[in-house]
Amino acid sequence: MQLKKAVNSILLPAMERNGFALIDRAPAYNKFGNNDDSLRVIVDKNPWPPSELRVSFFYRDHFGRFSHFDLDRLDSYQNLDLFYKSQEEMEEKLKTIADILETHALMFLANMRDNYVFWQKEMNLLFYDDPEKQAVNYAEINSLDMSFELSNFLYLENQVSVMRGENMCNWRQNFEKHSDKIVGLASYYGEIIRRKDQVSWYNGKLMYDQGTGYPNYDVVQYWNYGLYMKTCRLVHRSLR
Repeated sequence: MQLKKAVNSILLPAMERNGFALIDRAPAYNKFGNNDDSLRVIVDKNPWPPSELRVSFFYRDHFGRFSHFDLDRLDSYQNLDLFYKSQEEMEEKLKTIADILETHALMFLANMRDNYVFWQKEMNLLFYDDPEKQAVNYAEINSLDMSFELSNFLYLENQVSVMRGENMCNWRQNFEKHSDKIVGLASYYGEIIRRKDQVSWYNGKLMYDQGTGYPNYDVVQYWNYGLYMKTCRLVHRSLR
């Protein structure tokens, strides 16, 4: 099947209309970038059968690195069918992708680049200073116990949702406004996991024999993606 030809006739014009150029290509791989290379979109073919198109998004973060998520992680497109068995079906799938990109996904990607939140260095001074104590204080203030229970994780998700709000343009302002509360929340979140797993804190990290856990990273991820991805949760996997 002629994926390259179909991309050139269907997808490339749509991307160019939105300020993207084709910057890299292989037989089943197409990478698009915008003018300042702060956004990238990859449309490729799954190398494993059956034949399926995939869409991945990248935006530069405050470190200059690319953060990444796939189209099918967004709740709106979790059930999107991009499988095909013929050239005609492949072209129809590319038309669907082009429509999604032009009407929603590219704007969403740009908004995410401009409004995502990240853990500030200033927050580490408080977070690294006895997170167990921070967690206990947070529990007392919010009338929580220190148990590894679903209700406590749901409470944390709700608190993040309230502080964050639904308007992406306000995210960074709200994150800064509630930074002290977020430090306490991340400490509590990490502490109830730490007690259950019987591991130790080290510079804001949970130290496992097989790796490291980053409670503050999980909270930031939920802030940025929890509104749009049901798979991005603070509720521990064992309790879902």
